[in-house]
Amino acid sequence: MLPPLAQHGNKQIGTPIDDGRMRVKIRRSIHHTQKLDNTRNTIQIAQRLLRHGKNVDPRLPRSRIPLLNPDTRTQLPPVLRAVLPGRPLTGNVQHVPDQTEMHKIRDRRADRRQRQTKFLELLFRMHTIVSFQCAWFFHVKHCEDPRMNIYSELGIRPIINAAGTYTVLGGSRMSEGTLAAMRDAAAEFVPIRDLQKAVHSALAKLTNNPAAYVPNGAASGLYLAVAASIEMRRGKPFRYLTRDDIARANVVMFKAHRNPYDLVIGQLGAQCRELGFANLIHPPTEEDLANAIDTDTAAICFAASGWVAQGALLLDRTIAVAKARGVPVIVDAAAQLPPLENLWRFTEQGAACTLFSGGKDLHGPQASGLMVGEKDFHDRVASIGFPNYGVGRMMKVGREELLGLYAAVKEYVAMDHAARFEWCERQVALVTDALAGSKSLSASRSFPNEAGQPIARAFVEVIAPGRTGDDLQAHLKENDPPIHTLTENRNGVYVNPMSLREGETEIVIRRLKKF
Repeated sequence: MLPPLAQHGNKQIGTPIDDGRMRVKIRRSIHHTQKLDNTRNTIQIAQRLLRHGKNVDPRLPRSRIPLLNPDTRTQLPPVLRAVLPGRPLTGNVQHVPDQTEMHKIRDRRADRRQRQTKFLELLFRMHTIVSFQCAWFFHVKHCEDPRMNIYSELGIRPIINAAGTYTVLGGSRMSEGTLAAMRDAAAEFVPIRDLQKAVHSALAKLTNNPAAYVPNGAASGLYLAVAASIEMRRGKPFRYLTRDDIARANVVMFKAHRNPYDLVIGQLGAQCRELGFANLIHPPTEEDLANAIDTDTAAICFAASGWVAQGALLLDRTIAVAKARGVPVIVDAAAQLPPLENLWRFTEQGAACTLFSGGKDLHGPQASGLMVGEKDFHDRVASIGFPNYGVGRMMKVGREELLGLYAAVKEYVAMDHAARFEWCERQVALVTDALAGSKSLSASRSFPNEAGQPIARAFVEVIAPGRTGDDLQAHLKENDPPIHTLTENRNGVYVNPMSLREGETEIVIRRLKKF
């Protein structure tokens, strides 16, 4: 019930209270989700109307007057109904709170706003986390690497390379620094000859050699090195040599060192003269080597690798005989990194030229190589190779490969190789520990690796009856991503960590456990 009415001019408006205010109480009855959100404004205007009495202009601006529920308006005095328009809010006006109650209302609302703020902050954080996780999922699944998209477009599945830095599997991964150098190189035009001189000079300093040269691979480096050797033997530039001048030239090799890569010697047109046997039944001597060298011998090619057979002289003895006969020694050390010291060790021993692959452990462009050694010899190589016309023209090395290999060698020289060896040991330990107690497989540490590099591998042997290493190798390739390994004609596979990255060893282990 409302208080008794009082006289206001010629109208009755209600009995004034001691403080001149009419007490109005709001009893809120909330239905479903409706809220009485303008109660405070309603009370304040009602207080002003009753406090100032007849001085209040009933025609207040509509923008400053809250709207009331029709049920509420019917319980107000006529003067309030005249100035307060209706609004669909649920509530009944009975009295105005005093100052203490108003403070309590304000406190409750402040507390509610604080809780709402905290809730919104929590909701925002959850939204951020979920959004990030969704974006990361999309990034990993669809946009992890632009190369993944181009491979998928061509129907090619990327693999996990647990075999090693084999060219047929892609060699190695280039670093972001190397990729950036190649992108920068591709973005600008430069005179190739000037760039070659600058890069070759810088590589010679980085590798502690008198000279360096960048071919488009170790095999093409051997091709150019043999051409330079024949030029030296014939005493005139290679472009003036006849087919007969080249055909009569020979390159001496130990039979134990013969490999598919030295086929380039015959492709150039020269002969490959074999010495000795691929065993220790009758090993060659210095005298045998000296007598194998004649007036048409252009060079001695020495294969430095862990996979060569026994039956050859040691490198230092080979170089001693070659120097006495005035013949350069070309060392094919394509996969002989690490150790880092090999970049200059063969030159210090007296080799005229040493060949390294740029796309193996150097982690440079796969279509690149590194030649280091004597300056006069490499000046001849540069006069035959790209961009000169002749046999070297087809062995093109672009500015991208030049700067890519330069960036890769800089990183390789500065690398913490000891830390890398330790990481590889931990990966081997992960494999051996994970398969301990297995009834199908047995894992053990193997050192050095197949190329003679000082990096440990894990050999996983098949011990399950009726199953072979070929079965295990096929099992690893079956699922996605395919895992490539080598059996090396043994009843098991080798897991080589030098071509793995963080997290891939665990994938290999899970696949092994399913065998």
